[in-house]
Amino acid sequence: MEVQNLNFLFIKKASVLVMSLFVSVVTLTQPAWVKHSPIDTDYYIGIGNALKSDNNYMDKARNTALARITSNITVSIVSETSNKVIEDAGIISQTFESNINSFAKSQLQGYEEFEKWENKKEYWVYYRLSKSKYKQIMMQKQLIAKKEASQYFKLGQTALKNNNIITALTFFAKAGNSIGSFRGMGIKNINEEMSSYLDVDIFIELNNILAALQITCTPNFIKSSKYASSFKKVNVEAKIMNANGTLIPFKDLPIKAQAPINKIEYNFIEPTNANGKTTFEIKKIYENGNFQVKIIPDIWALAGIDSKTAFYDAFAGLNLPSANVSINVIPANVFIQSNVTNFENITNNPITLIKAKQKITELNFIVTEFDDMADFILEANAQIRKGTEMQGIHTAFASGSIALIINSTGDEIFRKSLQEINGGGASFDLAGKQALERLSITMVDEIEKMLTLLQTEKK
Repeated sequence: MEVQNLNFLFIKKASVLVMSLFVSVVTLTQPAWVKHSPIDTDYYIGIGNALKSDNNYMDKARNTALARITSNITVSIVSETSNKVIEDAGIISQTFESNINSFAKSQLQGYEEFEKWENKKEYWVYYRLSKSKYKQIMMQKQLIAKKEASQYFKLGQTALKNNNIITALTFFAKAGNSIGSFRGMGIKNINEEMSSYLDVDIFIELNNILAALQITCTPNFIKSSKYASSFKKVNVEAKIMNANGTLIPFKDLPIKAQAPINKIEYNFIEPTNANGKTTFEIKKIYENGNFQVKIIPDIWALAGIDSKTAFYDAFAGLNLPSANVSINVIPANVFIQSNVTNFENITNNPITLIKAKQKITELNFIVTEFDDMADFILEANAQIRKGTEMQGIHTAFASGSIALIINSTGDEIFRKSLQEINGGGASFDLAGKQALERLSITMVDEIEKMLTLLQTEKK
């Protein structure tokens, strides 16, 4: 009996070992989906891979697989949507496709990891998402969006009848945001049985109000150095045409400025006041050149969304009224003010810093001959003293300082002192000349550091 039990245990262990070996062989065998992505009418499929030598290779493979599922969803929705419906919604097909892709990516859920495979070098993963399950999720989201957008649309129509334009615009913007991710997909307005598409109704109302809106800016041209201590304020005015064709102030309208990224910085713009007016000020300019700041109504703020973080452009294709402010950013002007005390006698001729002028120009500044036109005053002062005379060799020493001053305020922003730079020659004059020349070279190096640091701090 004991022998039989032992034989049974041996056979059982051997079977487990053989099965383990078999499983290992199967795992190491490359599945067909690695080379050819399967076609499945019931699932959206995403295959992703990454080299194991990559950091976070499993996450990379997973992200690639999910991105392919998103792409497949986009292709499916776009192919099922009529071009006529998209055109009626007032957006171009590329924008529609981009919005669908962004929405699908942000709302992706219900997927599963179906299989994975790896060898010594690569890691592969197979994700899938049930088409019927995803369709059910999308229909639920569409229904919620439809109800919400319809409610806002109805409130907007009521406000418009009561001539409350800003309230109407706000509700229509909220309706547009609610339906924005499904724009162009032929969703009907639940308030009217025989209505056209809900998104079309919403954007017609938005464009009607925006067509009657006028925005102006003064000044519309600013010329300045990026180092200016202050910039002109820009006055913005919004008016809307009433039923009688008269332009009246549009109060409480949020205003948005669109400027080149990393080139201009401006303060927050308050909504328009009772007179339809507001102002904003440019705080910093980071580059020389010509730029435009575009002023538009902040339809995103009315809808309660941040346009910088929105994952799709709900308002693509809207005819937003705008005004432009052109900005001409010129290089800063530098005026050099210098003097030399030569052997206790103050000379009337300033230091001739030819190399300094060249360096200042190379750094994209302008050397001006008129101090009242300068953004900065560069003070360069030097004193030369006699040293000793030994066997016909004379020595002299030059000391000096350089300072950079904001001309408009008189504020000193940089200063550097240079001490006892020596020179030699057959006379004290020649020795002093050499010492001064060496001091000037060192000054140029310090001026370069000074202006480079100024440019860095402005970035």
